[in-house]
Amino acid sequence: MNDGDAQRQSSAAAKLDARLRREVETAQMTAAQADEVRRQFERFEQQRTEIERDLRFRVVCFVAGERIVGDSVSAVVDEAKARFPGRMFYAETVGFDALGSVGSL
Repeated sequence: MNDGDAQRQSSAAAKLDARLRREVETAQMTAAQADEVRRQFERFEQQRTEIERDLRFRVVCFVAGERIVGDSVSAVVDEAKARFPGRMFYAETVGFDALGSVGSL
């Protein structure tokens, strides 16, 4: 990982953490749910190089430690919900700088 990648990863983690703190503070999710999203984000980050190389413009979702890939957020969320109902997830459209999607299934 080069310095630019490390800075982007740190920035993305900070943005996600701020978002999750707000959601916990406003009772949109519990602290345990926020921790689960962080774990899924960490799994994404651990595989980011491979994901960005092989899955550009696809949607990648991590839920319960499993990676789900699809062509749309709705497709991966539908699959994740069917396989892991009630679990928290982290999803990102690869190749865009926008913060990923998080939620409960």
